[in-house]
Amino acid sequence: MKYLPKLISYLGSGRADDLKEAINLAISEEREELERAQRMQEEARRTELLERQIEEERRHNEAMEHQAAMQVQYMKDQADQQARAQAKAEREAWRAQAEAESKARTRCQKCANRMACRGGIPNCGAFVADAAHRLH
Repeated sequence: MKYLPKLISYLGSGRADDLKEAINLAISEEREELERAQRMQEEARRTELLERQIEEERRHNEAMEHQAAMQVQYMKDQADQQARAQAKAEREAWRAQAEAESKARTRCQKCANRMACRGGIPNCGAFVADAAHRLH
């Protein structure tokens, strides 16, 4: 009964010569329609899967870019911290050197040989306490 309108159309238009041929044609067209619908569903499923994979890849790429940016920032922070530590060490070394020179000059001022010496030598071997600074 569901094929009746199609059967009448096939017989009336001359696409089928008899009822058997019209029934076979209607069944064949229905089968083709079903296969076409299945192909479309399969294509839609593949398209959806591909879109999902593309989205996952995009998210993965974003995560990798974020991780790379974080690594770059970490390396920059480490370099800044190292530069600050190096600058601090250089300041401390300069300060220690200036303090040693200051102590040497102070010691030189207490030396009996200060007029014959160019002065400022830390732990000078020629140091001789002058009379005013000798310990009794």
